[in-house]
Amino acid sequence: MDTSKLLFSLIRSELMGNEIALEVKNCINMDSLAELYSLSAKHDLAHFLGNTLSNAGLLQNDKVSESFESVSRFV
Repeated sequence: MDTSKLLFSLIRSELMGNEIALEVKNCINMDSLAELYSLSAKHDLAHFLGNTLSNAGLLQNDKVSESFESVSRFV
């Protein structure tokens, strides 16, 4: 799944109050998190997406996850 589709799937899940689909969860890895952070930051959505990923338990112990957590801390 390309990064933009992944981003919109995560946003849609959060806005609609649905659980994140297994297909989407399976696409989350260190590389995709870095790409998601870059794309979401460009569109000022990193705080929203960080909160979504954190609530779903999809953040890992790496620098990108720390970046998401730092911007979503105040949401």
